[in-house]
Amino acid sequence: KLQFVEIPLLLGYERQWGKLRVGLNAGAVLNLYFGAKGAIYSPATAEAIDFGQQGDRDVLPIFERQATAAWYAGLSLAYNLHSRYSVIAEPYFKTYPQALSSGAYDLQQNYWLTGMQLGMRMRL
Repeated sequence: KLQFVEIPLLLGYERQWGKLRVGLNAGAVLNLYFGAKGAIYSPATAEAIDFGQQGDRDVLPIFERQATAAWYAGLSLAYNLHSRYSVIAEPYFKTYPQALSSGAYDLQQNYWLTGMQLGMRMRL
């Protein structure tokens, strides 16, 4: 299980056609907290081995203590329900340019994520 708490620093551009708004967002996502723990199968012992981060006790320290930052790009599609309220869908792509695994671990793990954020937006 990997846990992230991040702050996005994004630039965006948006255009409106009637009730539909289309936008692009891009920038960096800074990591405030990174946590990793779980278990992996060991072919050598045929048992599960607990893994974690450097500095954790009694685990295989696969991951660094802190992730750095990621690059983010997304396309936002919003439909205006009212002058202040919109339904929004944002497909996105996020990639971490540096490996999240420890340099001492043989396998360097680089992660990228893709997904869809759905929600409501209210203009103040």
